Amino acid sequence: MGNIIVKHNMIGSHLLGMGGSEYVALETVIGLSKKNYRVCLKTNPFVKKEELFRRAVELYGIPYDELYRVKMNSCSDEYISINCTGDFLSGYGHIIYFHYPSILPPKTYYPVIEGSIKLFADTYYLLNKIFMPKILAKSLVILANSTQTAEKLSNVIKRRINILFPPVNINEERSPLSRDDRDKIVLVVSRISYEKQPYRVLYLAHILKKLKLQDWRIVFVGSKSIHSDKIINEILSIAKKRGLKDFIEFKVMIKRKDLIKLYRRSYMYVHLTSHEHFGLSIVEAMSHGTPAIIPKDSGAWFDVALQRKDLALPYTSLADLENNIKSLIENHILWETLSLNSYKRAKFFDRRRFHEKIIKYVEYVESIIK
Repeated sequence: MGNIIVKHNMIGSHLLGMGGSEYVALETVIGLSKKNYRVCLKTNPFVKKEELFRRAVELYGIPYDELYRVKMNSCSDEYISINCTGDFLSGYGHIIYFHYPSILPPKTYYPVIEGSIKLFADTYYLLNKIFMPKILAKSLVILANSTQTAEKLSNVIKRRINILFPPVNINEERSPLSRDDRDKIVLVVSRISYEKQPYRVLYLAHILKKLKLQDWRIVFVGSKSIHSDKIINEILSIAKKRGLKDFIEFKVMIKRKDLIKLYRRSYMYVHLTSHEHFGLSIVEAMSHGTPAIIPKDSGAWFDVALQRKDLALPYTSLADLENNIKSLIENHILWETLSLNSYKRAKFFDRRRFHEKIIKYVEYVESIIK
């Protein structure tokens, strides 16, 4: 038996910063390795193994002893291949995993992109539109990371699309902190790049000011992109002009242990990105019993919160967001209900479940190609 080749081109990592798809690729390799498959991670030649694994430990909290044996880029003797980006850049795969509907126009999944970013996204879409049908024709299993991604893909892919939720690194065994032990922090976690709509933090700051929450602050934790410094400077400049700067604090590329402290001590989590496909950080916040407020048009509202307001609070407008923030601060029963229920719900998405599921799909492919 040859190698299982897990493909991730990592080009998005250079342009937009480390995100969920890189984490999924690494967890795919780890899960299959634990089953004693021979696995190799294939990416672009500019990615250095030690640097990638160092960042994986720091950002995702993956134990290093699960990474150091991973083979990378010297991949030969292919047995089964897995395209972990769902785009043409990673090429053919027996299994294709879509993190977003890359074969649809970018405005359908990143509605706010403009300028040079839109030009790049449009070009990327056109190339996917040309090459992905040929790649998909040879594939045996198509996976999507959420119900939302699967439904959008089903408009153009007339085959079965299986939903495999991304892994979430839930290693918190302690009970969540009580409401009284929380800091007055509204936590935001997101890649700091244009498609993630980071400028919406200004609306959030305005709400805190309107509610006269002068001793509260928004802590925006993000991974670095080629545009992140510019975005942060522009946001803080606008915030200063509007009297909002004291409400916003950015923390870029912080270590995992520091992020865990913030998840654990923050009073609430707010997700800013509309039409989010899944939202790993939403589940991570919930795993620490931190109540989450999420866009109603996001995949997380369907797949994580199950459209239940006792698991997370949805919003479709700034008025909704304001009311939810106010309710969480004033209504201790609501806060405690969300904290307990979200803590329990998050366990469903534990990374070990993902490992079991991806192994099952590989075993299915094996049964066909043998």
